[in-house]
Amino acid sequence: MPKRQTGTASIHSEEYKAFCGFLAETRVAQGITQVELARRLGVSQPYISHVEKGDVRVDPIQLIRWLEQCEVDPSEWLVQLYARVQRIKPGRRLR
Repeated sequence: MPKRQTGTASIHSEEYKAFCGFLAETRVAQGITQVELARRLGVSQPYISHVEKGDVRVDPIQLIRWLEQCEVDPSEWLVQLYARVQRIKPGRRLR
């Protein structure tokens, strides 16, 4: 049986904070409210808020649907996310 990974969960990492922030930034840049995105995805507005705050994780399929409803190409978005994550230095706090 594989050993359980130790250390900080990725949900608490600066990279995950950048991911969540970029999700929110993308939605806002497309002129979509949390209420509208929730309607499009068939979820509640509080769910959208929790995802954007990093309280709830999204899986890859949910991410693709989220981005498609924001009318953003998921592959292009991931390239931009990767570039942002690469700029994050260990120990540096995001604002």
